[in-house]
Amino acid sequence: MKRSVDSLITSEKAYVFAHIKPDREIDITKMTEKDFVNNAFEFNAHLYLYNLGKTPAIINKIAFDGVKSKTCPTKENLPEPKDPLIYFVGSSDNGVQQNQFHFTINKDELHKIHTDFSITYYCFGYVKYTTIFRKKHTHGFCFELVAPHGQFIRTPDSELNYDT
Repeated sequence: MKRSVDSLITSEKAYVFAHIKPDREIDITKMTEKDFVNNAFEFNAHLYLYNLGKTPAIINKIAFDGVKSKTCPTKENLPEPKDPLIYFVGSSDNGVQQNQFHFTINKDELHKIHTDFSITYYCFGYVKYTTIFRKKHTHGFCFELVAPHGQFIRTPDSELNYDT
């Protein structure tokens, strides 16, 4: 009996995942002088949460930050958690925007991101949520800005990418 209950909970539970989307295109091959203000390019990285499970998730806390770095952030870099903007992510929602981080990139940095990859921009953090079965979970994430089209992709082999 317990095995079938555990199986039901596993198959029906909420699975919350994060995704980062910039609010504008970051493709250096298409940029003109109009895209820069005071020799800098500005954009917001938006955090979206998706529930790929069959039941709703109750969002308890969110930690989200952005950083320019030569190396991937670690758990020591995690920001303080905050209350979410939206406390509920349904299983049929098409992504719920939770937060954003403002980036300013100067021309030299943008060139390094797109040509020699000596620096990159990371968005990272975690989401703590509870399922309707009263089980607590954490989804950790780390995304990096990659060339040539300036999209955020999940950073391979980062200790910040985990699920509990």
